[in-house]
Amino acid sequence: MGRLGVPPLPNHALATRLADAYRAGTTVVLAAGDVPESLDAAEAIQDAWMASLGTSHAYKLGATIPAVREALNLPRSFYAPVPDDRLFRDGAAVPMAIARQTGVECEYAFRLARDLLPGPDALGEDEIAAAFDAILPAIEIPGTRYGRLAEYGGAALVADAGALGALVVGEPVTGLDPRALGAAPVRLSVDGTTVAEGSGAVMDGGAFGPIHAFVNRARARGRTLRAGEVVVTGSCTGYEVVARGPTIAAHFEALGRSVSLRFAP
Repeated sequence: MGRLGVPPLPNHALATRLADAYRAGTTVVLAAGDVPESLDAAEAIQDAWMASLGTSHAYKLGATIPAVREALNLPRSFYAPVPDDRLFRDGAAVPMAIARQTGVECEYAFRLARDLLPGPDALGEDEIAAAFDAILPAIEIPGTRYGRLAEYGGAALVADAGALGALVVGEPVTGLDPRALGAAPVRLSVDGTTVAEGSGAVMDGGAFGPIHAFVNRARARGRTLRAGEVVVTGSCTGYEVVARGPTIAAHFEALGRSVSLRFAP
């Protein structure tokens, strides 16, 4: 994918190290001079190594909750592609080689109905909402190439593709306005026992609110957003570490749907 207006790569070496660690399941240790100096520099590093990983039909958004941005010292939200080898369907057994960490987040996924082409002209909220035709229940599994999540701060986290781990999506629901999810309950359970509750209201403008900024930023960076791709916008229930073996399920009242996984022991 081509990109418009992306600054030159400031650190090819870090991009190579992150790509190698992604493939091998190893960790990366950063010295002070390795940490990107800005969000733009971090996104350029991310673009460099993510482009080598093959096709992608999903995106994850990050720092879409004000308190998270403040904790990471980031001026805005970010996004990262989810390669197809990290995208799973409902009921998946996620292998340890992919899920070194077993923290999970319950998220709404929004599916594109048509292509949105690159360009500097910003699309309006109604036009963007009309470009999505379905909402899916999803569980994100963050997974960092560093020793622990956000070990080196927000910019380094973005360079690491926002701690891209894996994404599990359920069956789509059509006919709902993606902007009308409100504070509908979302629940995380382990073998049927609820361990966390929340809603999409914690995000900027609700669960669909971060989509507007994502679409226009991605298009300005030269990405073609394609029909059938899905976008997850942030955690409704926080980050919860769970055990390997039990059934992990996310329940979305507004959708009347759930999605589940288990971590292979």
